[in-house]
Parts: sequence; C-alpha cells; structure tokens
Amino acid sequence: MLGVILIVILSSGISLWLFRKFDNMNIPKTLLLIGAILAANNCKAAPNAACKFEQDINIGEIGPIKLKTSLDEIGKNYSIKSARLPYSDVLGKEVTICNSEATIIAETDASDNIITISTKSSLFHTGSGARVGMSLNQLMARHPDGILSTGTEEGGWITFIIKELSGYFEFSLVGVEFKCLQDNKKCPSEFYRRPAIRYWTMN
Repeated sequence: MLGVILIVILSSGISLWLFRKFDNMNIPKTLLLIGAILAANNCKAAPNAACKFEQDINIGEIGPIKLKTSLDEIGKNYSIKSARLPYSDVLGKEVTICNSEATIIAETDASDNIITISTKSSLFHTGSGARVGMSLNQLMARHPDGILSTGTEEGGWITFIIKELSGYFEFSLVGVEFKCLQDNKKCPSEFYRRPAIRYWTMN
C-alpha cells in the first residue's frame, strides 16, 4: 500500500522535495527511487479517443456536422453554445469538437435543424485536399472546375465555389481594389495568393 501511495505522489513531479521530506521518516531511498521510476514509465498521458473525428468535407457536411441534423442529435456528442453567425446579428450555434481543436458555426431553422454550416478550421478538407488557409491558386489547382465569384453588393465578396459539394471558400476583402471585385479578371497576381478564411456549405 505504501508503495502505491509513493508512486501516485511521485508522479506529480516533485520527486526531489519528497526525497528530502521522506528522509526523516526512515523510508528507504531505494523504495522511493523505484516508485519514481515506475511513475515515469506508467503515468503517460493516454490518447483521447474522443478526439478522433471525421475531417472530410462532403456534400452538405463539414466533418461530423451535417445539414438537416437536429441540434439535439449533435449535442449528444459535442459541446454547443450560442454564437453570432458570421456577418450577422442573428444568433446561431457554435459546435466545439475535441476540446476546441475545431469549431463549426451552424444556423438552424425554427425546428432547430441545421440549415447552414461554416468553419475557419484548417483541419477539414475536401477529397482533393482543399482546406481553409490555402491560397486561391492552390484551391483552383485542386478544384479546376471551381468558380471564382466576386462582387460589390452588400459590402462585397470573394468566394471560390465548388458546385459538386454545394459549398464555397471565402476570402478577406482587406486590400482588394474595387475594380477587382467588379471584374476579377482585372485582379493582380497577388490576389490569387491570398488565403481562404472560411468554408461554407448550405441547403
């Protein structure tokens, strides 16, 4: 029993202090040393199986979160809290996966079924390897049938649409000239090197 107690205590990383402390208790130093060795060998951080989650982007899906799924169903496996939808004052839901390793923002209908999902996480990827953080050039190389869309209405937008997935990558407007948004064929070469900041999919 004493040996078990010593192993647990020593695993906290205060071995030197314990050697001095127990020196006055007539506990053999050999026993303390054995306890420390066992603790070092056996008290390793176990991998968290819950952190294994789907990372593919498919039609209507970003990883484990799917359109038309109810929040009740999602809540059985993941943490959910209220969060504002991007570029909106409307409240949506933030789904946290694997202790914040990845998050997905979901918009729901009146029945609490998911109707849009988006993510800023680079963990999720299409079958061709496209993911948030890649440049427009990289995304176009992986999805040559994708469509670059720009516009000036409602503050402007830059998106790269992947029709077969019913989704698109979004890009920041910072530093982009108005004429580029009006006609992306007039955009300079550095425009194509800017990284995607979010991926969206919706009904």
